[in-house]
Amino acid sequence: MSPFGPVSVVFGLLLDLLRYEVLAPFSRALKASRGPHPVRIGWLVPLLGLVVVLDVSEECPDLDAWYLRQRRLVLGGMLGANVASWVGSFVLAC
Repeated sequence: MSPFGPVSVVFGLLLDLLRYEVLAPFSRALKASRGPHPVRIGWLVPLLGLVVVLDVSEECPDLDAWYLRQRRLVLGGMLGANVASWVGSFVLAC
């Protein structure tokens, strides 16, 4: 076995764990959408999950550096969506 073999196995396991951590909340959201108090699932949350999975699986030797690059984009998008939701709720309530 080449010296790269065990490294590729560990790397594959890490990617599988990442995939599970990203997809498990989607599974819970789908179950919640069919429950007694349905939750509407739009397009933005699954697309964000897809962006995260694709971005992490590209060539990035240091995941801490990736997080530091992406945190403002993701957190800013979440903040923008919340503000837009609050403004929309306020406009519709008046």
